[in-house]
Amino acid sequence: MKKEELVQLHMLLLQFKQFCEEHGIVSEFSHYHQLKISPLQVHRSKEEHKRAIFVLVTEMVASLTESRAPQVYGKGRRGGLKASYAVPGNR
Repeated sequence: MKKEELVQLHMLLLQFKQFCEEHGIVSEFSHYHQLKISPLQVHRSKEEHKRAIFVLVTEMVASLTESRAPQVYGKGRRGGLKASYAVPGNR
């Protein structure tokens, strides 16, 4: 990937991180915060943004795979799988 694409992906993941925090889905991002890098810091190296993306995704996945993770797929109208996600506590 080009650096510009990595920065865009970093920004998208950061927005998803904020969504997860606001809705109580995922709240632990200590390793990401230790990196002290933002997608707005375009002067940072491509490798630093790659590392930030990797750490951010790793922490999201680790949090979502804990015991409180909701079911992600259900049956669709035609019998196939459909994505359905219920935010914990908002039923």
